[in-house]
Amino acid sequence: MSPALATVTWLGMADGGRNGADSALIVALACGQPVRRAAETADVSERTVYRRLQDEAFRASLARERARLVEEAVGRLASGMTTAADTLATIATDSEASASARVSAARAVLELGSRLRAELDLEHRLERLEDALATRSGTGRRR
Repeated sequence: MSPALATVTWLGMADGGRNGADSALIVALACGQPVRRAAETADVSERTVYRRLQDEAFRASLARERARLVEEAVGRLASGMTTAADTLATIATDSEASASARVSAARAVLELGSRLRAELDLEHRLERLEDALATRSGTGRRR
């Protein structure tokens, strides 16, 4: 069981009410558990799971939890990117590595660097457009 599931399952049991069951159910579903297993985790029936999934507020909470989990995963990946880039750079310049390994590493550095630069540029351009639209409409932009 993931730490998130263990914590929320415990919270659900400690709460003993619908909010606790909903919290456990949301985390279980957000972590990808099938309905039957999520129902067991939250100590509710499968029918309750399907009924809760019909509720717009519940689905919104589920979407927020999934987004939080994705952001957490992206953060973990981002922290490993520097090490991965260093590894590729080391292989690309390692005279003891095979020529094919050096070429593959060099190609990866060039391709990924170019792609990341383009994505960052696009992100900055989009932010400027959003700021301009917010200024034009007088609403300001939330960050």
